Amino acid sequence: MLKLTHLQQDIAIRFTKTGLFVCVLLLLSINVRAHSIRDTIRADSVYFRVDEQPTFPGGAAEFIKFLSKNIKYSKQMKLTQVQGKVIMQFIVEKDGTLTNFKVTKGPGGGTTEEALRVIQKSPKWKPGIKDGKPVRVQYGAPIEFTYKFEDPKNDDGPLTLHNN
Repeated sequence: MLKLTHLQQDIAIRFTKTGLFVCVLLLLSINVRAHSIRDTIRADSVYFRVDEQPTFPGGAAEFIKFLSKNIKYSKQMKLTQVQGKVIMQFIVEKDGTLTNFKVTKGPGGGTTEEALRVIQKSPKWKPGIKDGKPVRVQYGAPIEFTYKFEDPKNDDGPLTLHNN
């Protein structure tokens, strides 16, 4: 058995206590960093399911009015008589602004570009809520383009949009 002097024992005890103290501080600091990283990730997370979905100011009826007022059929769209459904995806941010626009489906012929142009003009929405707090939410908006075509060269007829 190794015999230590009182001085050696005293140094060994101080070193062990200091080393243990340093290890405890190091572990605590790692744990605190892990929690702050986890909270940061959650703060920037995009949710698909929330307690309250984001809404356009005034609700779905106002959203349809906004689309109908702002979407314009170009001459080319009238000539080709393009119709169909454009599926838009975007993120409703915590402050209600819309970001990360993406068209996932569309008939083409200018409809996807026009839907994107108008959605980007949207006013701030009421954000989605999860656990009582506003969060970022992935949102999908199907926009159906239908048009009453008579004479595509002179037609300024009514535009009907549906948000299905």
